[in-house]
Amino acid sequence: MRFFSATMTLEPIEGPQQDSRKMNESADYLSIPWRTKDRFLIEAEMVRRGGYIMSGGVKYGCGKYHHFKAAMTALWPHFDWHIWSDLLIKTFAENQEVGIMGPGSSGKTYTSAAFGLCTFYIYPTGTSIIMSSTTREGLQLRIWGSIKELHNKAKARREWLPGRVIESRFILTSSDQDAEAQDFRDGIIGVACKVGGTFVGLSNYVGLKNDRVMLIADEASLMSRGFLDSVANLRKNPEFKLIAMGNPKDRNDALGVVCEPHSTMGGWEGIEYLEQTRTWKTRAPGGVAVQLCGYDTPNAKFPKGTNPYRGIITPEQIQADLDYYGRDSLQFSMMNLGLLPRDGGTRRVVTMSLCEQNQAFDEIVWQGADKITRIIGIDAAYSGIGGDRCVMTDLQYGPDATGRIVLAFAEAPIVIPVTAVKAQQAEEQIAEYVLLYCKQRNIPPEQVGFDSTGRGTLMSAFARLWSPQVVPIEFGGRPTDRPVRKGDPKTEREAYGKMVTALWYSSRLLIESKQLRKLPREVAEEGSMREWGISRTGLIDVEPKHKTKERMGRSPDLWDSFVVALEMARRTGFEIAGGQGVGIVKRQTPKWLTRLSDKRRTMETEHSLTYS
Repeated sequence: MRFFSATMTLEPIEGPQQDSRKMNESADYLSIPWRTKDRFLIEAEMVRRGGYIMSGGVKYGCGKYHHFKAAMTALWPHFDWHIWSDLLIKTFAENQEVGIMGPGSSGKTYTSAAFGLCTFYIYPTGTSIIMSSTTREGLQLRIWGSIKELHNKAKARREWLPGRVIESRFILTSSDQDAEAQDFRDGIIGVACKVGGTFVGLSNYVGLKNDRVMLIADEASLMSRGFLDSVANLRKNPEFKLIAMGNPKDRNDALGVVCEPHSTMGGWEGIEYLEQTRTWKTRAPGGVAVQLCGYDTPNAKFPKGTNPYRGIITPEQIQADLDYYGRDSLQFSMMNLGLLPRDGGTRRVVTMSLCEQNQAFDEIVWQGADKITRIIGIDAAYSGIGGDRCVMTDLQYGPDATGRIVLAFAEAPIVIPVTAVKAQQAEEQIAEYVLLYCKQRNIPPEQVGFDSTGRGTLMSAFARLWSPQVVPIEFGGRPTDRPVRKGDPKTEREAYGKMVTALWYSSRLLIESKQLRKLPREVAEEGSMREWGISRTGLIDVEPKHKTKERMGRSPDLWDSFVVALEMARRTGFEIAGGQGVGIVKRQTPKWLTRLSDKRRTMETEHSLTYS
């Protein structure tokens, strides 16, 4: 079988072609003497030309969106065009990366599948389209099922269209070869991101290369943000398009990241909560988010009970769920309104917009190199247990050019290589790496701290190989009795339930005080992963680390290392500003610091026999 060519030339035919279905369009381009009478082929060529064509020195066409819609109408004459499908196709055609937040039964999946399949028909060679869902069952019931339905309908009208379904592999290929070993890059590939309960994401496709690559991610709100790690590689293709969709629940899941408003809008904190369908510019280059609000359902424009658009949510369904779940419930916001809850669905210690608004990503000009103090913080991990990384953060603090005392990243966080292959114990590998790093930069051991939770033998390794003055910091202990920040009458013990909460919340206060600079974005992203809540005793507490890992698909090791370094900065004199100014105050050692120093010495003694 030969499929039609991906390119056409203009040649005279018997006359202009007219379509039986009337559309709001300029028919000028149809008056061109095309070599074909098939309306889809004409519209496909107009799309390939970018929506406009020159003929006889005259420019014809109505733009890429118009011709894409006309091509889809030619393929599926009974496709439901309404305010939502029109908006989605227009946004897909004109933008590079699109996030869709919408209620259940809003046509997101079906419309996206139709757009992807039409794209494949227009560009049958050099095109790879990945359509992902959570599981194989999810694929079959949702986007892959829509692809098969639409493909069969299109082939019934134009049997010469490209595409052969290989059901066992969730592939629609443009090749007419039967060999199972053939290259399936040209075509549509269905990918399940969870296999046997384990999240695998797009690991097998991160290196995919083709002239055009499109990723359509269904149920993106059910995936961790780690799902998007593959997008960076896929963007390197000559043409790349991302469509991610789902019912919004959390600004930090994959869908929330794709839909995050641009920094000029203030991120998520800067966008107004509105119960209406709208779009906004996102952080991604060429990125747009679409919010489909259930109250704007296309069925709402018709008399009660008629609901002409089958499969689209109805006002009656919305009212029934409103009565059952309540207006402020997460279920109603997600599944009926398609809106991110007013509080973002979660409470985060740190947010990207908080960092943006308080200049945490900005560069810094120091007042003088002689006034800078260097600090090291280590979040220790041994042999990659549980997927955790051993991370070291290098900070420096001092007065900037304006005299403000600020803290900044001296270097990007470093993942310390720890391996079981070496004869050395993991503790010794970490200690030797840190020792070499610090000696090269003249950082003394008393300005180095590490998380000592659960494994105190690292203290012994530091003491034996370098110095007993390296400072252990126990995440699992009780908060100190120091003020939460300068001038605040409340102590950390009065505000927080655990030491780890105090460490994490001090980083938020640091950002709010505008004292943090040169924060790497990948570190900030991990800082925005952890949730907080109020304990039964009325104290603030962050969630256990394992819950963060389960929800986000990875551990916030970069931020853990940063808060260790921040704690070390505070123990060496740095103060988080309160309402009365900023600065380092030279004074007698406070009681809380004395007690921590005594604890360090006790810990050193307890483990001194390990290497005797």
